[in-house]
Amino acid sequence: GLILLLSLPVTGDEKLDAAIVRGLERLAQLQARDGSFARGTEYCVAITGMSGLAFLAHGDTIARGQFAENLRLSTKYLLGKAIDRGPRAGMISRVAEGRPMYGHGYATLCLAELCGQTPPSELTTEIRERLRAAVVRMKLAQSPDGGWDYDPDSGGDEGSVTITQVQSLRAMRNAGIYVEAEIVDRATSYVYRCQDENGGVRYRVSSGDASPTLTAAGAAVLMMGGDYDSRSLKKALAYMDKEFLTQRHFEIGGAWAHFHYANFYASQVYYQRGEEVWTQYFEPLKAFLLQNQQASGGWTSPYGEEYGTALTLVMLQLPYHYLPMCER
Repeated sequence: GLILLLSLPVTGDEKLDAAIVRGLERLAQLQARDGSFARGTEYCVAITGMSGLAFLAHGDTIARGQFAENLRLSTKYLLGKAIDRGPRAGMISRVAEGRPMYGHGYATLCLAELCGQTPPSELTTEIRERLRAAVVRMKLAQSPDGGWDYDPDSGGDEGSVTITQVQSLRAMRNAGIYVEAEIVDRATSYVYRCQDENGGVRYRVSSGDASPTLTAAGAAVLMMGGDYDSRSLKKALAYMDKEFLTQRHFEIGGAWAHFHYANFYASQVYYQRGEEVWTQYFEPLKAFLLQNQQASGGWTSPYGEEYGTALTLVMLQLPYHYLPMCER
């Protein structure tokens, strides 16, 4: 009993720790029998990957922890969506997935993070095989400009999908999966080329307006890639600070239609930057999120309770230091 008590993750903030456990218990209740989340929606694979990250951020694995069985089920669901043959071989997505590269990105990110925290087993051997095939398919889907689009066969690209793939490729490399440097270099260059003079990151290289959401996501993947002091990154961080540190009125929906997505990435950036700026960013965000926790224990979002709950839990659990992708 004593060992179990000592191994429970704690931040020193009892209110936060209790809210996290309630959130994780609610997320577990929302899981379908087949291990999926947001079943019946076009983002089922993506949200299942995000939910897996929420359990991993608690320090649970497929072998230990209160939510080990939930993680095992979601892992098996994602592996079951891996496509073996045909033009989409290597993809992890459903045939009916509306924007399959989103699903593929978050599924492979979750599986790579799981590999980084799990001792070798038959299951991790299978995960590594799937991830190696995923990298091959991602290389084929990369556009001439170095990005990715919603559909792996479109030949086009856009910022939010590209950022999802880059973060996944970084996580795979960290887990020991071979990823050609050129794939990541071309994708990182894409993020730089989407940047405006004011530091904001646009939707595409040649079009679109810069947004706080894409700038946070872009900065997160650059920092994951080891860029901590380039001129481009410094400009992106200054742009973010104007948006995320001076804004004290949080809103889900409205002007912040992508509130959870934006703060999922912004929280990673501020956490990496260190205690002083992290506290300045996180304390008001934490207060807002705890105030908006539902009676069920979850969090609502324009994309459903599973999405809102999973991404909120990743943000709130960064201080637990468990996710390899967020190591300082």
